[in-house]
Order: sequence, then structure tokens, then C-alpha cells
Amino acid sequence: MTLNIGKEVSGLGKMTVPELRARFAEVTGEATTSRHKEDLIRRIIRRMQAICRTLASIEATAARRAERPAGQVRPHGCCGTESHPGLRG
Repeated sequence: MTLNIGKEVSGLGKMTVPELRARFAEVTGEATTSRHKEDLIRRIIRRMQAICRTLASIEATAARRAERPAGQVRPHGCCGTESHPGLRG
């Protein structure tokens, strides 16, 4: 998912405060009592950016896992107790 910030801000800027509040609830899954239009726009965009970053991270992780040789669970030497002193039994 790519986000065109300019296009989103432009579209959100044309919305009324009640429409922005509804859009905020749609994007975040949370209700808001804010009536400040610029704040609502900023919060909506910020959440949309966070969602995009999360999706990109998930996709990158999936791509790395797909590139691993079959049967390899983690990179060689990773998670041995010698590399994580707090995990020593």
C-alpha cells in the first residue's frame, strides 16, 4: 500500500468535521470528540502512515522468509544463549 500524502490531505481538507470524525473512526477503529479540523486531518494522516509502515514491514519480513533455504528457521547462530546472556539457564 502506498500513500499519496498530498492527495489524501487534499481530499480530507474538503471534508466537513463530522465527515472527518467518521473517517477517523474508520481508519483508527476509535471514536473521537475532536472538532478541530486540522487536528483530525493530521491524526488521520499519521495513522494512515503508521498502517503503511506496518504493512511494508510485514511484506519485507515475508519476502526475507521466502528467500531463506527450505528448513532454515532463523539465520545461522541467531538466538544462541551465548549471544543473549539474559537467557542463560
